[in-house]
Amino acid sequence: DYFNASYQRATNTGLNANIPDSQGGRAESIARCYSRLSEIPIYSIPPSPDASLPNSRFCRVRYPAGRREFIQIAQIAVYDNRGINIARGKRTSTNSLYQFRRNGQLTSDPANAVNGQLYAKGPAEEFGRLYTSNYDFNAFWMVDLGETYPVSSVEFYNRGDCCQFRASGLILELLDKDSRPVWSTTLTGAMVQKFSTAPKMFNI
Repeated sequence: DYFNASYQRATNTGLNANIPDSQGGRAESIARCYSRLSEIPIYSIPPSPDASLPNSRFCRVRYPAGRREFIQIAQIAVYDNRGINIARGKRTSTNSLYQFRRNGQLTSDPANAVNGQLYAKGPAEEFGRLYTSNYDFNAFWMVDLGETYPVSSVEFYNRGDCCQFRASGLILELLDKDSRPVWSTTLTGAMVQKFSTAPKMFNI
């Protein structure tokens, strides 16, 4: 977990390489990774293509057209074919954001969903650590993985204290570099949902 977190931050090109981690940059992680991890093959070799997996640049969560509801995500993890969570710390976007502030700070930030805290968050912290949308039609949340990866599995962590039903019917999908869907599934109201993207094999 330590190595994964440091590597994900060090290679997140959306963060300033000259600013310390504690100030929102990645300077310290870069120093740690490239002085200690550069000889570890799994970190120094880019992921190899895998024709049996969806090759994806983006992961998106949305409701079907015509449904109006809050989207609440405690965490999304996207794993490549090396088992690395490639969503952690990456750039996020949304077209709908619940404007909840505590001590003047926005606490429903879409980046909350990829901060690496892999659990169903709540109760008192739900708006401090979740991504929460407004009650809008056609709302979506998305993470840009930074480059195209062969994705082996995806995990969704629901809001932990209540309202898990809001996740039921959400579409979780992987998109290629041109934003075309290459894999999708429909979520339930379960607290933690894990999906393999590998094709199912059938005996005939």
